Amino acid sequence: MQKSHNKLDSVDTEKYSNGTKVIRKEQIDLCLEVTELQKQIDKNPFKKSVEIMQKNSNEEMLSKKYDRLFNKKTKEVK
Repeated sequence: MQKSHNKLDSVDTEKYSNGTKVIRKEQIDLCLEVTELQKQIDKNPFKKSVEIMQKNSNEEMLSKKYDRLFNKKTKEVK
């Protein structure tokens, strides 16, 4: 996005000025999304993540999750 931004910035017309604003808005939105994701990562330290992974990897839990997912997909198809 930075290359596009630089190219648009170097041309001084109204059309490209609007394009620059759109690119900047998109960059801000992506930065906010990355910040939120990083907060979620920081909230769950490695030890807790391993516990969640082990809990979610047993056969019974996986089968329940599969059943829920499969039911949702069949409902969407109907």
